[in-house]
Amino acid sequence: MEAIKPTTFIGKIPTFIKEKEADARGVSDEEQYLASMSRTAGWKVLSQYINQIIEEMDSINDLAIENGADFEQLGQNALVISQTKTVLRRILNKVKDAKESIDKT
Repeated sequence: MEAIKPTTFIGKIPTFIKEKEADARGVSDEEQYLASMSRTAGWKVLSQYINQIIEEMDSINDLAIENGADFEQLGQNALVISQTKTVLRRILNKVKDAKESIDKT
């Protein structure tokens, strides 16, 4: 049997302290991860791409009208576009809210 080494416990202390501080601030691990991600170049590229998609979705029905779509198809398009844009905005807002939550603490 091997003796317990002090490094086993000492190495985990900073993590334990950080978790306790996060709990005391009322910030969840998920918020920390999302806030951390929001500061990366990858998130900036992705959020710009999502915003571009949202803007491009506005032209879908314009193109459908040009191609002679009927009112039923236009209505279905409008519903799908609206729901999709809502989901994409919720993703962006989730990350933004997490970042703001961390920045306030």
